[in-house]
Amino acid sequence: MKLKFKRFKASKAQEKKEWYEYCKNHQVPYIVISIRSSYADVEFDYITYTDTNIAKILCEKEEFIKQKSLEIFERYATRKSVVKYCGWALIKIDNILISQADEVALEIYKLVTAILGDYKSNKQAT
Repeated sequence: MKLKFKRFKASKAQEKKEWYEYCKNHQVPYIVISIRSSYADVEFDYITYTDTNIAKILCEKEEFIKQKSLEIFERYATRKSVVKYCGWALIKIDNILISQADEVALEIYKLVTAILGDYKSNKQAT
């Protein structure tokens, strides 16, 4: 079973690098939860995908990704929460409650993989 996201203390750069390599090798979304004392930041970056068509597909769906990302944000936001990035290549939501960070990461994972699902299925069939 492929992992969907990974939790780190905010200062664990080496572990994040290893997670990046895992995502690149398995061609899965790079989704990181950075844990701080009371809050967590959740980030997606498409950079681990080596297939250039994936960037095109995500770019074509940018408005949809923005809309869905903002809906995720609205469901989990606290007064301190903020959307730092919201687009086809990056999603970063800061200051989510630690207890809800996994849910946010999973929703982002499902959003990205649903968009890429048909393409990846068709690619594997050929």
